Amino acid sequence: MTVLARRIGLDLRSLRPYARQGLFALVIIFLPVLVSPEHDTSGMVFAAVVLAAAIGPQYLFSNDERGRLDTLYAALGVPRARTVWGRYASCLLLVIGLAAVALLLSWGLAEILGSSLDLELLGPLAVGGIALAGLVMCVQLPVFFAVGFTRARPITFLALALVVAAFLAPALLSPELAAAALEWVAGASAGILMLLALLVLAVAVAGSAAVSVRLYARRDL
Repeated sequence: MTVLARRIGLDLRSLRPYARQGLFALVIIFLPVLVSPEHDTSGMVFAAVVLAAAIGPQYLFSNDERGRLDTLYAALGVPRARTVWGRYASCLLLVIGLAAVALLLSWGLAEILGSSLDLELLGPLAVGGIALAGLVMCVQLPVFFAVGFTRARPITFLALALVVAAFLAPALLSPELAAAALEWVAGASAGILMLLALLVLAVAVAGSAAVSVRLYARRDL
């Protein structure tokens, strides 16, 4: 556990040079709130968390490639599976951290602008955003581990498109099934939906990490 914590700490510290870019991106996301008549900040939490999934991992893998850290870890005898699980943990913590920042910004802007904030909606939006961001990462990371940052760079935003397409496909293929699913979601409690989202994310992370371990083990460093 200590080794894993150190790995996560190393990953997160390597992102410090990009902190300003991340904050600038958050500001851009929240700009529509300032110009909209309602000043509703709820949806911005979801957008901010998904943003983390779109751009976060690429910085970590870019740092690996520039510093030849993969080669260094291999020379030091660091198990590749440990590297994979550490990276997954780092990415998830990054998403959760950005979700917390977005929640605070939403609350702060609502107070400053004097707008109403649906606190009951913020929780499901944050969890839903974390789940979607996690699914995007589950698509991205195996590709990054398989071929490295430079060759896998197009997957950064392609993964988001693929996940969104996967959600939209049932509606296009079977509108009746999609309508039934939406009706069930509308009638289900927020707690059940959040729990279901986290369970789906946990299964996806476990499967994706297992694939990444196998792909990274075969990669020539």
